[in-house]
Amino acid sequence: MGKEGPAYFCPNPVYFGGDIDTVLIKPRLCLPPLPKIVQQLAGALGYDCRPSDKGVYADESISKWGGLEEIGKFLRNAQYRTLLERFLDRSKSEPGKGVYLADDRRRYLDFAAIKTIVGNAATSLVDELISKQILYRGFIFRCSYCRNANWFSVSDITQEFKCRRCGRSQVYTKDNWKMPDEPGWFYKLDELIYQGYRQGMAVSLLALNHLKTNSRESFTFTTDREFWRPKADKPDVEADFFCAPDGVFTVGEAKLGNSLGEGPVRRGQK
Repeated sequence: MGKEGPAYFCPNPVYFGGDIDTVLIKPRLCLPPLPKIVQQLAGALGYDCRPSDKGVYADESISKWGGLEEIGKFLRNAQYRTLLERFLDRSKSEPGKGVYLADDRRRYLDFAAIKTIVGNAATSLVDELISKQILYRGFIFRCSYCRNANWFSVSDITQEFKCRRCGRSQVYTKDNWKMPDEPGWFYKLDELIYQGYRQGMAVSLLALNHLKTNSRESFTFTTDREFWRPKADKPDVEADFFCAPDGVFTVGEAKLGNSLGEGPVRRGQK
């Protein structure tokens, strides 16, 4: 490295004239992705850097939405966040709020429940989320034998469904659902997105999106990472994200509240 930036020694000691391109070496410089840089820095200090569960969920969510900008735009919409939060709701089933199944502890929303939250945008929103495999269509059937109710993806059924509790296959009829006269669609939130949102990944993603929006030239990032000592049973430390807006290496801790802890940070505390 020189004062003006990267430099290299010319491999040819003498230039005899002619087209300079015939002797000019054109090095190709490549900046490693930030996750690899963080991993190398951690290794130099004796740590193994790994994506946490929340990091895996966040990476999958970014991929499904099509990028950090797209998921950031979605999460900044208060109605859309309310929609995601409704999938986490464990209260009793009510009209307009979908159905909560105690067996798998998940809530499934019908179109009426989605329209109650997002209004007339429900149709286009459902189509978009289905195409990105963020939502999945299915039915809720109750077994005629053991009376257990489950959600079944459209890919899991034909003219019959197989009860997940007692294992019996049966043709679904009006006795297997409550309302309306024909079985209605119920929408399931992708499991990795469900787990990530439940663990608060939205806060980190919104923070990253904000930093990227304010960067002028370049931006690279990682999601949640854990740092493990060799043969340790649990990680030594965790960071919500790393990023480099305009080349400035940044470590982020994202919280819902305005405090990083219950008390002041003591001198020398890491």
